[in-house]
Amino acid sequence: SCDNQESSSCERWYLPQNVFIAPTPIRGYTLDPFYDSVINVLSLMYLMAYLFPLFKTLAGMVEEKEMKIKEGLFIMGVPESAITLSWYLTYAIVYFATALPLTLICKFGLGSAMSGLFPNTSPVILFAFFFMFGMNVLAVCFVLSAFFSKAKVAGICGVVVFFAGYFGYYATAGLSMSAKTALCLLPQIAFALGIESMGNFESAGLGLDFSNADHVYDEFSFQISILFLFLDFVLYTMLGWYFNKVIPREWGVVLPWYFPFLTSYWCPTRVHSSNTKSQVRPTTNSDAIEGVSSELAGLKSQNRCIDIKGLVKEFDTPTG
Repeated sequence: SCDNQESSSCERWYLPQNVFIAPTPIRGYTLDPFYDSVINVLSLMYLMAYLFPLFKTLAGMVEEKEMKIKEGLFIMGVPESAITLSWYLTYAIVYFATALPLTLICKFGLGSAMSGLFPNTSPVILFAFFFMFGMNVLAVCFVLSAFFSKAKVAGICGVVVFFAGYFGYYATAGLSMSAKTALCLLPQIAFALGIESMGNFESAGLGLDFSNADHVYDEFSFQISILFLFLDFVLYTMLGWYFNKVIPREWGVVLPWYFPFLTSYWCPTRVHSSNTKSQVRPTTNSDAIEGVSSELAGLKSQNRCIDIKGLVKEFDTPTG
């Protein structure tokens, strides 16, 4: 009995005699502290690489209006859709050529001088990510071009506005997934959160690929980022199309703000020549009218020329 023994001896009597310590079995993992140190500034460095292309793109779009080049194309019969499409195709090639070396550098580095920042990430994902962000830069320029008439002012202000939108990324810490998703309507924030997701996966030694792009980490997944880059591209293109139609400018016709709801815009009626024949004034002196060439008459029969009817000019004479 412990009553007749010292208390210390009694306590030792009830202690376990053999103690074994074994770690809980878990999968091995890699943690690279480098990405935790630079993740908050890494997206800023990539964003700054797009500021000069943004300046040149926006200044070029506004200069086209400033130099009356766009109006000259309208006079020659070039539709506005063809002008916009030419800008998009031109800069799609430019941003394709920009995204390709960025992908190679991020994946493979610069030889012995610098290792790749995202060596474990799929190169297809890297290329699609950088290319779509470049196309978003183009779409944002299309929107901003509607608000400016001077090329240099547009370029400077556009860079400031675009760069300022990035700092909303620093407010995403601790937010819910729905809040972060809503902020992805700004392509700068969608881009920054995508870079953060890639950094988190690289820090664990995994890298991003198509099998884990939808995995949620810190209330966000890379899949949301890339999907919103596609969505933002369409959204800002539509906004640019709308604002370029309704914002007053020095030259050209401005449509009312509700023009997308007008049937006359989507289905314009054609005025047939048969409806205007009755409005033509008969000419009393047919010798005063110059005849048309056979070539022009052929174009008229094919409805490939402008046929003006009933055009008159009145002159003031001493007799009235």
